[in-house]
Amino acid sequence: MGGARVGWAAKVIGGLAGKPPPACARCEDIFARRARRERIAQANKSKAKLYYGDACNLPDALGSFDIAVMVAVLLHTRSPLTIIEQCAKRAKMLVISDCLFPDIEGSPVCRLHPTRENKSWDTWWHFSTDFLAQFIGVLGYDNCTITRHTQMHHHGPVQFFTIVASGAISAE
Repeated sequence: MGGARVGWAAKVIGGLAGKPPPACARCEDIFARRARRERIAQANKSKAKLYYGDACNLPDALGSFDIAVMVAVLLHTRSPLTIIEQCAKRAKMLVISDCLFPDIEGSPVCRLHPTRENKSWDTWWHFSTDFLAQFIGVLGYDNCTITRHTQMHHHGPVQFFTIVASGAISAE
């Protein structure tokens, strides 16, 4: 997209005028954030590169890298362990940060979130830190640090965890 702003043609639909449909507004926000990240990286002469594509099938052309950062993304994906595994094949360090669910802490648990009753189709999973730390260990990362913190959200404060794991890149 190269930082280009998307324009919108408006129609009155259900009383909303001059605004894009919610899904389109979200897309515009994503593209604006992407462009902002790229401008910041260029301004700071960063060598970091962002990859936009299928996180479950990272291309070999990416090679290896120092760090893979997964923040508030895994709980929204169908195959979170595949994404972690794909990153682990290439990164010396993993950083995973997501919502903390105290009711499942203390055991390695991955809980399916959506039900017929809650109709919450935007979030698939709840993870315990034990679950992710155990899986990261299976992938060969021998140093794992877990911290907890409060993240501000538009609905108010949300408890988060951050896992930082380091170790050798796994060989296949």
